[in-house]
Amino acid sequence: MRLEEMTAEYEEALHILKNEFQANPESAVVECRAFDIPSSVRSRERFIFAYQRHLAHIIGNDLSDRVSIVLNETLMNVEEHAHKYDAKKKARVYSIVFDDHVYLSVQSQGPGFDVESVRRSAFNSDGTLYNLPRGRGYIMILGFSDKVITRDKGRELYALIKTERPTPKSLM
Repeated sequence: MRLEEMTAEYEEALHILKNEFQANPESAVVECRAFDIPSSVRSRERFIFAYQRHLAHIIGNDLSDRVSIVLNETLMNVEEHAHKYDAKKKARVYSIVFDDHVYLSVQSQGPGFDVESVRRSAFNSDGTLYNLPRGRGYIMILGFSDKVITRDKGRELYALIKTERPTPKSLM
């Protein structure tokens, strides 16, 4: 399957993938899945455990570990900050596995937040990380992804994770 053949259900996620990430239209789609994850610790943990095992069979342990960390940190932030552990609210997750990268889209039903203030508050003026007891989830998402885009006041997070890890880069 190619990007052009994907269903309308993925339309918004694909818009970001094609336009913002400028994905290669020739990349083969290995798998595309959509999930609604209730905002509870148990639901998140069960989802991450099952999906990581599933991904490991498709893309190997190293990449499935990175994808799982990004998903877990994103869903944990949604669960705690956006949904306030309200299990009636769900995060929508799109996972599209290509032959050369994994693309994630996570959408919350929360009020949003000031993404730039979170980003700025995590770094010292010299670019090094603050030593914070909390608030490192977003930094982990940035560190384990090759590219991250947030939209709609942080209610939508899009991450691209390549199969081959490039040389470490600055998070800023």
